[in-house]
Amino acid sequence: MKVLVTGGTGFIGYNLVSRLKRDGHEVTCLVRPTSNTRWLNSLGDISYVTGDLLAQESLEGVVDGFDWVFHLAGVVTAVNRDGYFRVNHGGTRNLVESIAKQNTRPDKFIFVSSLAAGGPSGVSQPRTEEMADNPINHYGESKRAAEIALKDYRDRFPIYVMRSPIVYGPLDTGVYSIFQAVQKGWQFKLTGEDLYLSLVYVEDLVDGLIRLAEHDIPTGEMFYISDHYQYTVDQIQTTLAHALDSDTRTIRVPRSLLYPVAGISELIIRARKKPSYLNFQKLKEIMQNAWTCSSEKLTRMTGFQAEYGLMDGAYRTADWYKSHGWL
Repeated sequence: MKVLVTGGTGFIGYNLVSRLKRDGHEVTCLVRPTSNTRWLNSLGDISYVTGDLLAQESLEGVVDGFDWVFHLAGVVTAVNRDGYFRVNHGGTRNLVESIAKQNTRPDKFIFVSSLAAGGPSGVSQPRTEEMADNPINHYGESKRAAEIALKDYRDRFPIYVMRSPIVYGPLDTGVYSIFQAVQKGWQFKLTGEDLYLSLVYVEDLVDGLIRLAEHDIPTGEMFYISDHYQYTVDQIQTTLAHALDSDTRTIRVPRSLLYPVAGISELIIRARKKPSYLNFQKLKEIMQNAWTCSSEKLTRMTGFQAEYGLMDGAYRTADWYKSHGWL
């Protein structure tokens, strides 16, 4: 298959391109002139086309002739609401509009969205596709807006949405910060009830995406994906400690302390006009009871079964970080 990947220079994109190459597909990545393609270049024969999702005219002619399109490009942090919507919603709309104008259209267009587009879940009731959406921050709202924009094009070519929870694995820089803290001997516990999370190892996410491309599924379907388990933050940190063979001590952090810290971070964001991971938007996520989801629909319609639980995934990720000098 001829495959176009946006966001290929990112963590998930790199792992998706690697799998597609191993499977024998002809892969092209949409990149900006300033994109760092170092990791993609290490995979060998990768083609590139230059374009900017925020400039629709730059996409004309470069998104034509592909069998599959995987749209991963987006932002997870931004200075303000407009920053999230400009890229996650506007960029997605520009991409599908450009594809709709081409001579040939893909057999499959797969958008990688987020559990945040659905919103938090109950502790004992993981999110399913039938539940009403309730995004609670700008990131989730922008991803949901992108999904809504895609609905206008689902009759022109087959479109699918994959909502993922926290993703981890080789090249990830998000959960990596937790690996770093645990390796240094620290675990952090917020006072009050623990937060329950769904996770998915990146190779399992990639497998789920490819299954969507390979299976005959009605256009417009949306799916959640996870490794089928739920974890507390304590369980996650303890598992990482085992994977790193690290002795840790637990630091209890009052939840009330996060508000002034996030406030200071917000002031810095406004002064520097650069995004930061900790802000009031992220605080809304942290203060929930659960962010969990069920992949039962994906399993039923594609046969997906997660291969890696947290223990196996943590060991594989730790080994990659160590072998590449990250830890």
